[in-house]
Amino acid sequence: MIDLRSLTVFVKVSEHRSFAKAARDLGITQSGVSNAVSRLEERLGGTLARPQLHRPLRRSGRGGH
Repeated sequence: MIDLRSLTVFVKVSEHRSFAKAARDLGITQSGVSNAVSRLEERLGGTLARPQLHRPLRRSGRGGH
């Protein structure tokens, strides 16, 4: 079963294209965002988001448009 909280976190990461900005918006730590996305990726069996230093987040092919 997919955890609704993890899905909500992933949606915010996608909207902001940033783990840090999503964390600020959600009022949680950046590691909390990372953990939530990791849990969702485990449940779905693939990579959804690829954080990159100093560049906006890129969604993988499974993570969106």
